[in-house]
Amino acid sequence: MRSTVIALALAMSLPTLLSAQQPTSLAADMMKDLAGLVGEWEGEGWVQYEEMERTSFNAQEVVESRLGGLVLVLEGTATATDESKVIFHHGFSILTYAAPSSRFVMLTIRQDGSNTVAEVSQDAGFLEWSFEDPVLGTVKHTLRLTQSGHLFAVGDHSKDGGATWRRHYEMELTRKM
Repeated sequence: MRSTVIALALAMSLPTLLSAQQPTSLAADMMKDLAGLVGEWEGEGWVQYEEMERTSFNAQEVVESRLGGLVLVLEGTATATDESKVIFHHGFSILTYAAPSSRFVMLTIRQDGSNTVAEVSQDAGFLEWSFEDPVLGTVKHTLRLTQSGHLFAVGDHSKDGGATWRRHYEMELTRKM
């Protein structure tokens, strides 16, 4: 009798347990639109902050889908093309769709330990995210897949609340895998 009651209790709770483990269809659908970003990417770009000289770099980006497509994990590095080969950018980001608030959210951690949480907008073939930086002001990144299948990214910043923008980096990457 006791085993029957336990079996009945488990059978009755199974749909609740299973539904708790299934991704919300809205979050899964929203993240599905970003599946084209998954892969290994490499290419070139440039960076130029304020009064510094423009510096060319080689870039690598790895984008992986996790948790059945509910999360994208992005890790990117940029290495100076000169003889120094200095790694001046190494970042790790986690991107997901927060269904309760109906928005994408991205957490980024950089090699110096700094981090940002950015709201992300997504539209056919591109992502845009922004955050406040104590030095640069409002920073806006835009990432899009081009018609030729390349990953094109730019970074802009504004110190006057978005009235004027200054481009501080640009890169174009080709899918490796």
